[in-house]
Amino acid sequence: LEIKQGVVYSFLGKYSNILVTVLITSILARLISPKEFGVLAVISVFLTFFNNIFEMGFLSAIIQKEKITNEFINTIFILTIILGIILSIAFYFFSKFFIVNYYQNSEYEIIGRYLCMTLFIAMISLVPKALISREKKFKELAIITFLSNIISGMIAIILAYKEFSYYSLIWQGFFMNFFVFLFSIKFIKYFPKLYFKKEELNGFIGYSGYLFSFNIINFFSRNLDNVLIGKYFGMEVLGYYDRAYKLMGYPIAGLTYVITPVLHPVFARYQNNKNKIYDEYLKIVKILGYLGIFSSIILFFSAKEVIFILYGERWLEVVPVFKVLVCSTFIQVVLSSTGSIFMATGRSDKMFSSGCVYSGGLIIAIVIGIYLKNIYYLGIGLFVAFLFGFFAIYYSLIKKVFKKSFFRFLLTFKENVLIGMLLVMGNILVNY
Repeated sequence: LEIKQGVVYSFLGKYSNILVTVLITSILARLISPKEFGVLAVISVFLTFFNNIFEMGFLSAIIQKEKITNEFINTIFILTIILGIILSIAFYFFSKFFIVNYYQNSEYEIIGRYLCMTLFIAMISLVPKALISREKKFKELAIITFLSNIISGMIAIILAYKEFSYYSLIWQGFFMNFFVFLFSIKFIKYFPKLYFKKEELNGFIGYSGYLFSFNIINFFSRNLDNVLIGKYFGMEVLGYYDRAYKLMGYPIAGLTYVITPVLHPVFARYQNNKNKIYDEYLKIVKILGYLGIFSSIILFFSAKEVIFILYGERWLEVVPVFKVLVCSTFIQVVLSSTGSIFMATGRSDKMFSSGCVYSGGLIIAIVIGIYLKNIYYLGIGLFVAFLFGFFAIYYSLIKKVFKKSFFRFLLTFKENVLIGMLLVMGNILVNY
């Protein structure tokens, strides 16, 4: 019942936010050029890295902890303030000395100075967001994200119309994080206190340590393509690729992020009953499989229309890469749910080890695509790497964590594959 209620609110919140995001991005794509998107896409990779270093560890560890006290919450909040200051300063100097020299663009020093504020706000928002998830207030979380998205999006559109270029996107990110923090504090009625007790961190560091390590490796492997494309192919090509990749990610986010934020808080209470988690998870996997295969095939056959409607005629060069990338939507929709299960069962160590294998495949695919100097081949390589990661991660989860038959688990997808084949044949006949 908790999962169903959580999914309903998560569904309404997520899809309303996707609708708002797509609408805002469609407007911005007509006001900001592909090259300008590419300029910000480069530094956004590094910003997200600094932001995500601790995010998964903090959020998951607070949710997973069986009993929390006010002393524990305040200690973690003070820790996020300290780390936020350190990371913001580190990011500024990283932008000034590394990014400026690597891309030979002095503008990145100024951009980095503005993005430091976004990074700090994002860090201090971790504890309020984690408390909302822990208390399973999915309705409130949906409202917070929706309101923040609308307000920050409107600000970005106004700035873009006033020809602020990619700075309008920078301020969009800042105000998004700012209002999430502000609304989160209001909804949970949490007032931070200046209290720090080292003993409260016992056990916290151990659990989040593997998540921290996984986060670094996973992020590096998933964003290496943007870093290298910007360097060797130029900002305009990166702008096209970045839009294709992000558009491919909308159905993944819309399908998995409706369910996965609910899984960890609910399943965490059954962390000592893995059979129950496994039985319930199989039901969820089947649903994700149906949604994923449908999205993958429909987007593949309507790629040109989707790009034209959302971004306009000048973005049609994105179509070939987008068609390759959406082939992996089914894989990623199902695979994205595994993180919550690893964390709910308390096996962040297995999550880390299988993630290393998965990330290794992604890095190899990216390097080969860059070597061939073709983002289309890069897309094909990523599809193969996602497929490889699917088997690697699920083998670890099913065989090592749940102690179940991996082959029998794979049979769960037989109906998804059959429906997928019928959909492909139907689309081919309709197009013919």
